[in-house]
Amino acid sequence: MKFSVTSVVAAILAVVNGLPSTPLPELDALNVIGGVTWTGEVLPGKNVTFRGTIQEVQAQILAEDPDYFSAHENETSIEHETHLQKRWELKQPPDCSYGHFMRRIYAIQFINQLKGYGGGEATCGAPPRRGPGLGGCSRVACNWGSQMWLCNDNDYHLDLPCTEVASALFELSNVCYTVQQGGDTETQGQLFTTDNWNVIIDYYGDCHSKATVG
Repeated sequence: MKFSVTSVVAAILAVVNGLPSTPLPELDALNVIGGVTWTGEVLPGKNVTFRGTIQEVQAQILAEDPDYFSAHENETSIEHETHLQKRWELKQPPDCSYGHFMRRIYAIQFINQLKGYGGGEATCGAPPRRGPGLGGCSRVACNWGSQMWLCNDNDYHLDLPCTEVASALFELSNVCYTVQQGGDTETQGQLFTTDNWNVIIDYYGDCHSKATVG
């Protein structure tokens, strides 16, 4: 690996001054509002729309009908499926150093929820970018600090089928992971697509805070 004189000097100055070489980006989650919009028939003849993270959406569904998901509990796991919607192309290799590790078993659970099991139509949205290098991000899944994000680098609001977002997150979890002593698998990272949106797997704080990751 080659280093320029400028980059070496900058790195030395950063250390001397006690400053990080690059600022840690902050993810602004639509004022901490989840990016999933779900529309479906929870009760016969009653079409409803719920918004939030996928976990918040499911809680709203269960408040309407506590037995709603029982009819779907035997659906096939994502690990054995080949028909996840993939309309995106990889822009560059995923950044596996981004974020903080979460357990991959939870990542797969989130992805299963995002891909639409339980019926209905789920759309994942993110606001326009806030400026150069500052994507507009929304939190699409979160539980006890384990989080998944959709970030938009376009100048317009982005809406995607959550199956497409789930496909990118699944790819990220398959590439960026580590196996801990004892066999537990953890995952983190960021995956960019050629359509100027990206997904993030992270563990930070709780499900109601802004996340600063590096």
